[in-house]
Amino acid sequence: MNSKLKLNIVFLFFLCIAFVLSACMDEKDAGLPVLKDQRSIVDQNKACKIFNDSIDWIVEPNLYAKNFKIKSHSNYDVLEVYTGTDTNYYAKGNSDSLKLFCPKYQWLKDRSQKIIVLSSIYLPYFSALNLEPLVIGLANGKWIHNNTFKAMIHQFQVKDLGPYQQIKVEELIKLKADIIIDFNNIGNEIPAIKKAKELHQRVLQTNTWQEKHPLARSEWIKVIGWLTKRSERANDKFNVIV
Repeated sequence: MNSKLKLNIVFLFFLCIAFVLSACMDEKDAGLPVLKDQRSIVDQNKACKIFNDSIDWIVEPNLYAKNFKIKSHSNYDVLEVYTGTDTNYYAKGNSDSLKLFCPKYQWLKDRSQKIIVLSSIYLPYFSALNLEPLVIGLANGKWIHNNTFKAMIHQFQVKDLGPYQQIKVEELIKLKADIIIDFNNIGNEIPAIKKAKELHQRVLQTNTWQEKHPLARSEWIKVIGWLTKRSERANDKFNVIV
């Protein structure tokens, strides 16, 4: 069965679900009893999985990294980040179907150009790709040893948000970043990150520290390349390392 036919079948399936949901809403308007939780009609995660399984993805293979995956199809591509207990999804491009079936995906700009970095371990990736000017905010500025970023802080080209635990959400929002890069701290997030996510700020929670192989951590440069539309350059840099 070709990809287009599979997509048509999946689309028809979800049209039926949409019809059922609509009927439930009509009953609610008429004062008739409805399901307490309409999500029980169809599990959102399963619906997204069905759609994903219908796609002929092109997956970029990783040599060492286990906690992220980059895959593409037609005019959109997806970054999956494994947290240890769950998976976070980030998408770029244009797909009404993906937005419909997988509403939990965070949609990003084709190229992120205003980025807040809350862990200094990711700054060398930006330096390796000559992308330091894309960083507009960072945490723990007084502990930064990278000379370029130290100079940028002193020249007010990048905002030092202060100690990580004391970051204020107002400062994050004021910078109007395309995305915030934070390390995976799900379940124990600082208040500023929790609030930023509630305000629909895009937050990429990474998981490099759980990688077992040292080169796996270096391979996360591909994630920065994907975010900034510099994947080819990131791949080249990583291939030099290995």
